[in-house]
Amino acid sequence: MFITVHLAPVGARGTARDDQLAQIAVSVGVTLEPLHPGTTESDLAGQFFADVPDASADDICTRLRTNLAVVAAYPKSVDGPPSTGTL
Repeated sequence: MFITVHLAPVGARGTARDDQLAQIAVSVGVTLEPLHPGTTESDLAGQFFADVPDASADDICTRLRTNLAVVAAYPKSVDGPPSTGTL
């Protein structure tokens, strides 16, 4: 399963909150990849994804949302729409 993570534009530009987010991602075993690599649009630059085990997707999203830079984090199955109720 994939998770999608949206950062506030300030979080996408490299602040101390990014370091915090990176630490949270490492602590839950997730490597966040840019959804739109190379973009200069701040909203798009703040969108990331990660491939995670299905059973832990909700818990990982919950942990990521504890960071102030995270606007949304939600699971999305490979073949389906974003999960509801987890924003």
